[in-house]
Amino acid sequence: MKVLLLKGGPDAEREVSLMSGGQVAAALRRAGVDVNEIIIDRPTLAELRAMSGDVVFPVLHGPWGEGGGMQELLAQDGRPYVGCEAAAARLAMDKPLSKRAVAEVGVPTPASQVIRAGDSMILQPPLVLKPCDEGSSVDLRVCQSPEEVQRGLGALLRRQFNYHAAQSPTWKSGQCRQTRRSAARSTCGRTPERCRWGSSTAAGNHTQQQQPHHTYYK
Repeated sequence: MKVLLLKGGPDAEREVSLMSGGQVAAALRRAGVDVNEIIIDRPTLAELRAMSGDVVFPVLHGPWGEGGGMQELLAQDGRPYVGCEAAAARLAMDKPLSKRAVAEVGVPTPASQVIRAGDSMILQPPLVLKPCDEGSSVDLRVCQSPEEVQRGLGALLRRQFNYHAAQSPTWKSGQCRQTRRSAARSTCGRTPERCRWGSSTAAGNHTQQQQPHHTYYK
């Protein structure tokens, strides 16, 4: 059996994919697997079918690579592949949608708000601004003050994307990291005993005042 391993892709985390894909390929070879390791951008169906392999192992990151686009192409290709189907990939990649899905089956999550250009922020910092459909920390911003929030929103929403803001754990003052796409914002509605975004103090005490907010924009 030959494994067609795909890495790279068109998304912002291309460089991460190149590294992680190389590691997966090396591990498979150590296990005695025949690997056809290929760097891709956004291949057509014909290009994908021309790549040899009995099973496809996509090691891609980002909205297209792991958010449904690649999975739709793999389904059309017809070979077995590693990972979920396109519908599940799209759901898992979209933070507000996945948040809604888990809430519907009883998993407690912080309240959230999807924010677009022109919308008003409801919660107060500290908060985290993050893209709805990017992976890792791509274009992430951690804001400690209203001024940082406004600067972050001004920079991000000028790109005409939407963002996600959510409640975050305690951060050191002055931290503000960049984000890119859309965000929605959440506040924690859980009791101190149940909130996983509680205080990170040595004593482990949890107070509402110590809980920053994750904000998600879409």
